[in-house]
Amino acid sequence: MVVLILPSALSPGAVAGTALWAITGYLALSSRLPPFMDWIYTRLSAITHVDPEPIPEPTPDHGLFSLLAALLSVVPFVGLGALIQYGLTLSLGGSWGVSLGVITAMVCGLYELGRRDSEASG
Repeated sequence: MVVLILPSALSPGAVAGTALWAITGYLALSSRLPPFMDWIYTRLSAITHVDPEPIPEPTPDHGLFSLLAALLSVVPFVGLGALIQYGLTLSLGGSWGVSLGVITAMVCGLYELGRRDSEASG
């Protein structure tokens, strides 16, 4: 049975659905993402035994640890997107994961725009 599931897991539709669900999760939880990135940054600094520099405000040039923290913070969303895509493929069929991913990504994007607008105005 594993041999039958594995080739379908690498289809273009499955990769697109996983990416859409990862983007959806990232947008839905973006207000909670900076503390997660800071946590990864401090863990990377502890692993390498380098004292972490205090992060006053995010700037484009934080160095290697910030880049790694930003890249590693996406990994859980890709895993979550893969699980959701796999569950939808098993329950509803192959194309439903992509279709629902597009709709959910648009809804989460609109929610994020409204949330940022309300934070800026009030």
